[in-house]
Amino acid sequence: MESRKYIIAAFIALIIQLLIGEFVNIWPPLYITVIPLFIIILPISLRRSWLIIIAFMMGLITDAAFDGVLGLNAASLTLVAYLKNFFIRRLTKYSSEDLAESIESLGRIPSKIFLLILFSYSVFFILYIILDGIAPQSIFFHRFLLNVVVNTLIGFALERLWIRKML
Repeated sequence: MESRKYIIAAFIALIIQLLIGEFVNIWPPLYITVIPLFIIILPISLRRSWLIIIAFMMGLITDAAFDGVLGLNAASLTLVAYLKNFFIRRLTKYSSEDLAESIESLGRIPSKIFLLILFSYSVFFILYIILDGIAPQSIFFHRFLLNVVVNTLIGFALERLWIRKML
């Protein structure tokens, strides 16, 4: 029963991502993505190896659906999946809860879930922009900043308004 909710959420995240990619192309340097948010909300009890496989496959599906470099989303999402528990441990460092309970407590503390989303999108876009092509440092920084700010705000709004209520 529990896994069914996450499978449905994965399909919804992929559909949203595909719709965004097809119909919401505001500006070429701005890339809106919801898949890192889905990786974040997956349960802590999921083994890291499965989390990485899920992230890689969802990234590959996203890459294959668009006219881009195959592997950009896959590599970036894999890194987010690999570092997810590291970020959660840092955000709950002084908490007496174990890691499985800590993600639930993060959901109750908006500032911590915001930081988790911010860290995840930062890692995602650092690798994504580097793999997408070498650009002058100023362009890299501006593109990175634009994408992280916009996606973090969208991800936080989705997490607060929709995702926590669904799961």
